[in-house]
Amino acid sequence: MQANPKLTWRDLQHLIVNTSRKTDRSDRDWQVNGANYHVNHKYGFGVLDAAALVNTAMSSNWKTAAEQHKCREQEKIDNKEILPSGTFTSSIFSTGCYGKQDCVTKLEHVRIYISLKHPRRGSLRITLISPSGTKSILLDRKS
Repeated sequence: MQANPKLTWRDLQHLIVNTSRKTDRSDRDWQVNGANYHVNHKYGFGVLDAAALVNTAMSSNWKTAAEQHKCREQEKIDNKEILPSGTFTSSIFSTGCYGKQDCVTKLEHVRIYISLKHPRRGSLRITLISPSGTKSILLDRKS
């Protein structure tokens, strides 16, 4: 923040993503997301490069993030039983509020609320898959 007092919390998030470096290249969970960044379930966007972050924040090329738009989709209720050895898939299609004043053109955050009953939460895995195919594990099985 001392490097550029005009930074917002969203600018800082963008700077972290833009300047982080891939770490543990041997890990097989690295994937390239829809915005062409390397991301990993365990390491996020990688190791923070503080020098690169500060240099980028001080650069005359850095532009503050545009106004944030929020889109809330209709709630979806699936009243299904998850069998002990089976899987359950639920899909939600989002238009990003296309055609409305707060149309989302770049995705920064996703907030998901899940309510479920299951006798063994540790046996569940919940994965969010983006339209580009990026997989984000929201809840992983316990060994």
